Amino acid sequence: MYSQITKLEKKCLVCAEQLREMKRSIFAFLFCLPTSFLAVIFFLLLLYNGFVVFNVHLPFPSKPQPEPANFSQANLAGNSLKKLPSSEMYAVKEDTPAVILKTLSPLLQNPAISTTPINHHVVPKPKKAHEYKAVKRMLRSGDNSKQFSTRIKDFLGNHGCKVRFFMTWISSLKPFGDRELFAIESLFKSHPYACLVIVSNSMDAESGSLVLKPFLDQGFKLIAIKPDFDYIFKDTHAEKWFKALKKGIVSPGEVSLGQNMSNLLRLALLYKYGGIYMDTDVIVLKTLTTLRNVIGAQSIDLENGNWSRLNNAVLVFDKKHPLLFKFIEEFALTFDGNKWGS
Repeated sequence: MYSQITKLEKKCLVCAEQLREMKRSIFAFLFCLPTSFLAVIFFLLLLYNGFVVFNVHLPFPSKPQPEPANFSQANLAGNSLKKLPSSEMYAVKEDTPAVILKTLSPLLQNPAISTTPINHHVVPKPKKAHEYKAVKRMLRSGDNSKQFSTRIKDFLGNHGCKVRFFMTWISSLKPFGDRELFAIESLFKSHPYACLVIVSNSMDAESGSLVLKPFLDQGFKLIAIKPDFDYIFKDTHAEKWFKALKKGIVSPGEVSLGQNMSNLLRLALLYKYGGIYMDTDVIVLKTLTTLRNVIGAQSIDLENGNWSRLNNAVLVFDKKHPLLFKFIEEFALTFDGNKWGS
C-alpha cells in the first residue's frame, strides 16, 4: 500500500515538472517573437473583448414600413378593431394611477394628448391668426370697470385686512391642483388674519368657488375676481401699452401672453393697492409681515454672500411705490414678446 502511494506521488511530480517545462517553452517562444507581432495579438484580443461587451444588435426591417392606422368612421364601424402594428409609434394618453395623483403636480398631467401617429403631418395655423385668437381670449374682460373696482374695494375695506396678499391665475381651472391649494394653505397658516385676492377669470366662476370653498368654510378671507385690465393699468405706462396690444399695434410674440400679462398684472396690482404678491406655487414657512418693499431672491453669490439674482415670484411693496412705477414703465417701453421675462 505504501509503495503504491509512493508511485502515485512520483507520477504527480513528473506531471508537474512536465507542465512547468511546457510553460517555460511557451514563454520562451513568445519572447522570441517580434514585439510588433505581440502587439498585434494583444490588439486583436482587446478588439474582440470590446466587440463582445459593447455589441449592439440593430434590427433591420425586412418588411416595408406599415401604413398608419386609419381611424375613420368606416374602420371603426366593424365589430373589431384591427391590431396596430408593433413597429408603429403612437403618442397616446396615459392615465396616471390614482395613487400617484396626490403626489404629482397637476401641471404635469396633460390629458389633451393626441393619438395621432408621430409621422403624421400637422398643418400649422397661420401665426397672425393664432396671435389674434390668443390676444382676444386673454384680453376678454368686462366692459364695466366698476364691478372689479367695487368688489375689491368692498373686500379689502370690509374685512379689516391686516395684510393683503395677491395672486394671479391666468389659466384654465384644470391645472389648479394640490400644489396650488397647499400654497394657499401655507399662506393662511402663517397669516391667519390676512386677506387674499386671486385675480383670475377661471377662478371667479362657480367651479372656482367650489375649489376655494374649504378655505371660506374655515373662516379665511379670500376672493377670486375677474381682472379688468383697463382699470388696473389706468394711470400707468401699461395703460397705453395695453391699448396698443388690443389694437394689434403691439405683437404678443412667441412667449406665452398669459405669462407676460401675469408679470405686468402683479406690478400694477401692488402699485394700485399695495401688499404682498405671491406665485401660486410658493410655500410660506413663516410670516412675511416684517418685510417691506422687497423682491424675492433666487440665488446667492457664495463668495461674497450677496444676492445675485432676483425673482418676481414674491414681491412686497407699499402702495404707489415709485420703483413699481419704473418697473411698469420699463415693461411697457421695452416689451418684446419673443423674449422670456421681458
